[in-house]
Amino acid sequence: LLMFIFGMAYKLVPPMFARRQGLFSLRLARLQFWLANGGLLGLVGASLLDGQATALGITAMVMAVGAVWIFVLNMGLTLYGASREVPHG
Repeated sequence: LLMFIFGMAYKLVPPMFARRQGLFSLRLARLQFWLANGGLLGLVGASLLDGQATALGITAMVMAVGAVWIFVLNMGLTLYGASREVPHG
């Protein structure tokens, strides 16, 4: 469900609210995607090991939370006017 929300927000929010096409950083979006998927797989793996992989569970949770923060950062920079244009001096 969370990946669906990420995808829909990345696709719909910039043109609807920021009047621009695309995100502030596609590189951040890719990093967020891989962190979220790695965190999900790690959490599934830790639950399958019945609590014997505490370090795996903690690492996976840190990855998942990091992915959410990267999403918030990227959307914030997209919506609140951070531009990639170099000002003319």
